[in-house]
Formats: sequence, C-alpha cells, structure tokens
Amino acid sequence: MNLRLLRASDAEQLLEFELENRDWFEQSISPRPEVFYSEKGVQAHIADFLAEYELNRRLPFLLTSNSDNILGRINLSAIDLDKGYASLGYRVGQQFVGQGLAKTAVRDALQIASSFGISRLTAVVTELNEASKKVLHYNGFEAVGWLKQYAVVNGQPLDCVEYRWCRPSEDYVP
Repeated sequence: MNLRLLRASDAEQLLEFELENRDWFEQSISPRPEVFYSEKGVQAHIADFLAEYELNRRLPFLLTSNSDNILGRINLSAIDLDKGYASLGYRVGQQFVGQGLAKTAVRDALQIASSFGISRLTAVVTELNEASKKVLHYNGFEAVGWLKQYAVVNGQPLDCVEYRWCRPSEDYVP
C-alpha cells in the first residue's frame, strides 16, 4: 500500500471507487450530496481539496496499490499549523477491509502530520463503527468525548465518539 497526494488526474478513478463503495461507506458515515457522484462533482471535489492543500488547510491522500489503483482515502483537514491541530478522516474500499490498510494508513498519516508540525489530531467515529475504533486505539488515539446525534446514517441520527491523538514530546521514553 502506498499513500500519495490526491491529483486532479485521479477524477475518473476516484468517481469509480466512490460509486463502487457508496453503499458500503453510507453504512457508517453520512452520505455525500448526490451532485458529488458525477464526473463534474468529483472534479469539483478534488479542486476544492487541492485548493485547501495549497492553503495548508488539508492534506488529501489516496491509499493506492503498487499499480496505483485506489484502495481508500485518508485526509487531514481543518489544519491549523499555528496550533498544531488537524482532523483525521479515512475510508477503505469494502473489498480491502480486514487487510490492515486503515491501520497502516493512519500510522503513516500520523508520521506525515508530525513532519508538518501537527501535534494533535481528532477523529470522529459513529458509535457502531468498531473497526475504526480499533484502528484509532491501535494508533494511540484515546476516546475523549461523546457527540449525541452527530451523524445521520441511513436516515437515522447516530451518536459518535470523538478521539484525540497527541504526539509524544521529544523527550518521551516509552
């Protein structure tokens, strides 16, 4: 698995990936607007993400195979370099679940975040998404809050758990 920045040229493959996994993703996260699921919608999405990247407010990554097929996505968003803060979000295609991709991608994203001076990340997971909870715990995130009816999945409001990761200080010895 490779982690690389999203590119404008990824639009066609990204649309295919998102359409193929739409039902799977919408079992655990709020649905994207319908307009997203078109060539122009994905192109606009990528353009928005790359514009935020240029402003140091987002790091949009794809998880890819060695042949550059999209396996998943991981993003650092709401980046505030002055405060060393960002939010983490990720998704892995249904056929790639259970292979350790999310665990590895989050680990790699933490290293990248640290290299950018980000020392604190938050992530929000629906209360029923046990796999994502395990991935976050494995990578050193701790549950810090309960968000009542924070997401809507399949038309139902769901509670979420907020997780936080803080980079250990330079003098930390485990």
